[in-house]
Amino acid sequence: MRFVSFFLFILFFGCSVKYVRTSDAFKSELRALKRISIVAEPNLAQDSEDLSLVTDIAKNYISHHKEFIVYPSEKKTTCEANPKIQGIFFVKLREIKKGDEIRILIFGKLKSCKTEEELWSALSEKTVSVDSIKNASL
Repeated sequence: MRFVSFFLFILFFGCSVKYVRTSDAFKSELRALKRISIVAEPNLAQDSEDLSLVTDIAKNYISHHKEFIVYPSEKKTTCEANPKIQGIFFVKLREIKKGDEIRILIFGKLKSCKTEEELWSALSEKTVSVDSIKNASL
């Protein structure tokens, strides 16, 4: 459960968590899963700098977690491309602008290379104003 609370705290801080799902094999797989790669899933509205930033932020926090070794990720990281990795953490960021607000959705999932099973996934969201007066404290 430390894994779930870790990702919820870091990736979804200040956001409303919509759901968290774990597979039946989550706890047993997590004991053996130590080497992961992080991949930001592309979105048509995002450029490569946004994807790189999302990947770097996730990598920075996860690499400081003592239970995981983060391997460099290629643009299309697969389990077959790097036999050393045991899992892939996918993160997807989506921004929806509506009026003077931006709705930010963050989706994360951890996939095991051994079983190809999705071990953990979560969705979180937050709506922020683009008005600088409302965000003066930021």
